[in-house]
Amino acid sequence: MAMANLLYSIIALEKGETQPALTYAKDSVKIMFHDWNKHEKKDKTAAPSTNQSGLADSLGPGVSSLDTTMVARIVQGSDFWALTSPLIRALLRLSALYAHMGMFQDTLYYAEQACKVAESSGSSLYIAQSAVWAGSVWIKGGKPDKGLDYVASARVFVTENPHSSQSVTLACQLSELYRIIGDSESEEKMLQLAEASVKHASGAGTAPQLDDEIASQMENLTLTEKTRTTRGTRSKASTTKKASATATKRAPARSKALAPPKPALVLDDARTSLMRASILLYRALGHIHQKDWASASGVLEDIKGRLKGLEDVSREQMIRAACLVGQSLDDMIHDPVFSVVQESTISFPSVSLVKRADEKASPAKSAPARRGAKARAATNFVDALKEAQEYLLNANSAAVIRGDGGSLHRISSLLQSTVIFLSATKSDSIGHPGYATCAVELARNVTWRRERKALQVIGSAAKMEWPAPLASLDSNRSSLGAATDISRFQRDYIDIIPSSWTVVSVSPSDNREDLCITRLQAGHTPFVLRLPLERANSRDADNEIFSFHHGMEELRELIRLANKNSHDARDMTIKGAKAAWWEEREMLDERFKMLLDNIESVWLGGFKGVFSQHKRRTDLLAKFQKSFQNMLDKHLPSRRQIRGKRSAKTPKITFDPRILELFIGLGGPVGDDLDYEEALTDLLYFTIDILQFHGEQNAYDEIDFDSMIVDTVDALAAYHQAANAGGERDDNAHTILVLDKSLHAFPWESLPCMQGAAVSRVPSLACLRRLILEQRSSNLDEMNLDSETPAIETGSRPGHHVSPSSGTYILNPGGDLSNTLSAFQKPLEDLGSSWAGIVSRTPTEPEFERALSESDILLYFGHGSGAQYIRGKTVRRMDKCRAAVLLMGCSSASLEAAGEFECHGTVWNYMLSGAPAVVGALWDVTDREADRFAGKVFEEWGLMKTGTFKEDQKGKGRATAQKSDDDGQFREGCSLVEAVAKARDACRFKYLTSAAMCVYGIPVYINREG
Repeated sequence: MAMANLLYSIIALEKGETQPALTYAKDSVKIMFHDWNKHEKKDKTAAPSTNQSGLADSLGPGVSSLDTTMVARIVQGSDFWALTSPLIRALLRLSALYAHMGMFQDTLYYAEQACKVAESSGSSLYIAQSAVWAGSVWIKGGKPDKGLDYVASARVFVTENPHSSQSVTLACQLSELYRIIGDSESEEKMLQLAEASVKHASGAGTAPQLDDEIASQMENLTLTEKTRTTRGTRSKASTTKKASATATKRAPARSKALAPPKPALVLDDARTSLMRASILLYRALGHIHQKDWASASGVLEDIKGRLKGLEDVSREQMIRAACLVGQSLDDMIHDPVFSVVQESTISFPSVSLVKRADEKASPAKSAPARRGAKARAATNFVDALKEAQEYLLNANSAAVIRGDGGSLHRISSLLQSTVIFLSATKSDSIGHPGYATCAVELARNVTWRRERKALQVIGSAAKMEWPAPLASLDSNRSSLGAATDISRFQRDYIDIIPSSWTVVSVSPSDNREDLCITRLQAGHTPFVLRLPLERANSRDADNEIFSFHHGMEELRELIRLANKNSHDARDMTIKGAKAAWWEEREMLDERFKMLLDNIESVWLGGFKGVFSQHKRRTDLLAKFQKSFQNMLDKHLPSRRQIRGKRSAKTPKITFDPRILELFIGLGGPVGDDLDYEEALTDLLYFTIDILQFHGEQNAYDEIDFDSMIVDTVDALAAYHQAANAGGERDDNAHTILVLDKSLHAFPWESLPCMQGAAVSRVPSLACLRRLILEQRSSNLDEMNLDSETPAIETGSRPGHHVSPSSGTYILNPGGDLSNTLSAFQKPLEDLGSSWAGIVSRTPTEPEFERALSESDILLYFGHGSGAQYIRGKTVRRMDKCRAAVLLMGCSSASLEAAGEFECHGTVWNYMLSGAPAVVGALWDVTDREADRFAGKVFEEWGLMKTGTFKEDQKGKGRATAQKSDDDGQFREGCSLVEAVAKARDACRFKYLTSAAMCVYGIPVYINREG
C-alpha cells in the first residue's frame, strides 16, 4: 500500500497535480510509520520512544515520529530492515514535494527526518543520499554554512565508493552544490570522479576481453547430474531443479546462446550514455557560470537528443537558452548599434504599437536546431535570442506543470530578460507586451497557489487501503493556458484592478545586475522597465558603484544594528550611557537615509516616476509630447539641417505615452535641483537609446544634453503648472507593490519618491486577485476565485471595509509592557463593549484564532508578531482570516528569506489565510516608538478620535505637535494604508523607526454607516 501511494504521488506530480501528489506521499509515509509502530510494540526489549510532535502533527493522528536513539537500537532487527529503504525514499519524496512548492521549513524538516533514519540504518549509501539532499536544501535555502557538513559527509562516501551508478549521481549533485557555494576546485573534482566512475562501469578497454574469457570458460563447462546440496527449506525446489538438468551435451550450445559479448555491451552503452549526458549537462552549467559560452555550446551539442526524461529535457532547454542568451549579449558588444544595450535601460513597449487588445501569444513550439557559431554573423544574435525564447517557452510550459519553484523562477526570469532584449532589436517575434510580464508573475502565482493547495492537505489517520485512482486530466490545463494566453492574463489579473490603483512589480534579474519594474493598470497593457543597476557608472567612471549586493549587505547590517540597539541592555544610569545610545540611533537613522537615497538615485534614477501617483491628464500629456518632439528635432544631429539640407530622413518614431509619463512622474522642477537634472539626464539617455535601437542613430558626444535638459525643464514646468490647477494626485490613489522574494526586507515605501503616498504590498498577483474579488463579494463560498469574468468595480473607495464595533485587542500579553498598558488600556476600553479584550494575560490559541476569524479588526500590542501564542500552521490553514491585523511588535512584518525557496514568516501566513491587511514592522523598534506610531494610526484611520493621544514634541523628522480644529472627532475616508503613511511623520526617527512600518494587503476603510 505504501509503495502504491508513493507511485501514485510520482504520477500525480508528472501530471501537475501537486495536491494529490502531496496527499499520496503523506499517506505513504503514514502507512510505513504505522508498520514501524507495530514492530516497536513487538520489541519487548526496546524502551518507550519519545515522539516528536512535529512530524506526528503534520502527518495526522495515530502516527508517531522517530526518536533517533530508539531507531538506532531497533533498526538492527530484521523486522525493520525491509522498512528502512522505502521509508527513507518516502521521506525524501515528501521533502522533494515541499521543495517543489517552495516551502523551505517543511522541506528541511522531512529531509532531516530522512537523515535520522539513514543514520540509524548504518548504511553509508543511505546516509550519503539523505545528506546530499539535506545539504542541497540548506545551500539552496541561502544558508550554505549549515549545509557544508552534510556535503562533506556525502563526499566521503563518493570518494570511498567511486565505482557505482549511485556514486555518479551523488557526485554530479555534489558538483552543483559546490558550484553554488563558489568552490570550483571541488566542483571539478566531483565531475572528474563521476566521469571516471562511468568509464569504469562501462568497462572501457577491458570489457571485450573479459567477455571473451567468460564465453571461452562457458564453452568448456560440463554440467553433471550430481545432486546439489541445498537448504532444507528448499528441498522441493532442489528436486525440481535436478530433474530439469538431464543432458550435459546441450550445455555448450546454451552457453554460446547466453553469453554473447555484444548484447551486454549494448545494454551498458545505453545506460552509460545517459549517465555521460547527465554529467555533461552539469559541465555545461559550470561553463555557463564561468561565462565560457563556446565550451558550454560544444558540450550541449554532444548531448543533443540523448536525454529522455521530461525533467532532464526541460533542464537542458533552460541551459541551452542561458548559453544562447549569454553568447548573444557578448556578440552585442561588437555591434555598432547594440554595443550599449547591456548598459542601457530598456522599456517594453518603448514605441507606440498598433496591436489588438485580445492578441494571444503563440503557443510554445519545438526548439529549432541551433546553427553553428561560425555561421552566425555579428548581427545574428537576434536569431540566437529568438532560439533561446523558443527553448524557454517549452521549458516554462513544462515547469508550470511539474517544475519546482526555484526552476520556475529561473526560467521565467530568463524568459523576461530575453523578451526585453529582443524588444530592443525591433524583433517581430516577441508578441504582446504582456509576454515579458506574464512569465515572472505567473511563476509567483503558481508557487503561491501550490503553497495554498498544500495547506489544504490535512493530516488524517493512516488508511490501509489501495490509493484512490487519479482523475483523468485534460492536457490543456487551465494553469498552463495562462502561460500562453496573454488576453486571459490581462483580464484575470490586470483589468480587475480598481482604476485608482496601480500595481508595480519589482524583481531583480537572475544575475542581480538589473532591476525589472513592471507597472500594471486596468485597461492598459503592462509597462516593463529593465534598469541596469550600474548604468550611471558606465557613463561616469567617477561614480561610486552601488550594486544589488552592496545594497543588500548594507541593509542586513543596519537591521542587525537596529535590532541590537532597540534591546540594548546597557545601564542607562551611568553618565553618558543614554546620550551614547541616542547618538547611535541618530547615526543609524542617517545610514538608513543614505541607503534609501542611494536606492532611489542610483538604482531608480530618473525612472522613479514609475511609482508616481499623479493623475493622468491626456490633454496636457499631448502638449508635453509635442514640446518634447520639438526639443528632439532641435537638438538631435539626426534631425538637424546641415548646410541648408536636412539629414537623411528616418522613419517617424512615436514614443509610447508611458515613456513620457516617466518625465511627468518626476514632478515639477524646484529651483536648481541637481538631483532633478541627473534624473532628467538618465531619462534623456534612455530616449536616445530607444531611437538608436530603432534606426535613428546619433553620436552621444555630439548631443548637447545640457540644452536638452533646459528645454525639457521648461516643458515640464508648463505641464505641472497647468496640472496643479486641477489637482495632481487622485484622492483615492493607491500603489500596491508585488515584490520578489529577495526584496521584501527593503523599506520601499520610505523612498523619497514615495513618502506620504499610500503604498502597500502583496506576495503575488494571485493573492491580490483573491483580495479584490473577496472585497466585492460578501460570501466567499459563493465566489469562484478562478472565474473568467472580472468583478465590476463598485463604490467610490475600492477596498475592504470594516466595522469599528467589531474587534479584539490583545494588550500586554507578556505582562512586561507597563508603558504600553498605561497608554492604550483606557482608549481601547472606550471602543465599547462590543470589543473583546485580552489584557495582561496570555491568550490561548483558540482565543487568538477566534479573534482572527470572527472580528473585523485585531490589535496586538506585545512582543514580536504574536507567533508565540498561535502557531503559523493554525493561521495558514484558516478558511478565512476575517480581521485586518495590526501587529505592534518588533519585526512583526519581517519575512525570512530562504534562497530559492519562498520566504516565510507571520505576515506571509496571514496573507495565505486571506487577511485583508496586516500592519507591522520590518525590524525591531522600541516600545515607545511603536506606541507613538500606533496611536497616530488609530487617529488618522478613524478608529479613535483625534487628540486621543497627546503628541510628544521631542524628536527629529516629525511634525510639530499642535492642537487641531478637529480634535475630538472621528476622521473619515482615510484607508489604513494612508493612515500608516501619515503616521510615519509622528515617529521620532524618520528612517530608523518610520521606515520599518509597512502594510501588506489592500486599503481597509472604517465604515461607520453600517
